[in-house]
Amino acid sequence: MEGIPDLTRTSGKHTEEHHLIRCLVPEEVKKAPSTEQRLASLEKRLDNMQTRFDDFSSKIEELLHKLASSIG
Repeated sequence: MEGIPDLTRTSGKHTEEHHLIRCLVPEEVKKAPSTEQRLASLEKRLDNMQTRFDDFSSKIEELLHKLASSIG
């Protein structure tokens, strides 16, 4: 078979069916996201990180106020 490596697998000879199903990368995986899509994804992740940071900062501030009131 042209284009099919002559390999032996544990289950026998490397077949065309195996090659098409297991060895070739599907078309949708080969397509890289556009720069705009990558930037949008990055912005979304950064927004999520900022939200988490803001929540964490609020909780730290709240704990510091509780600590200060319990000391004073």
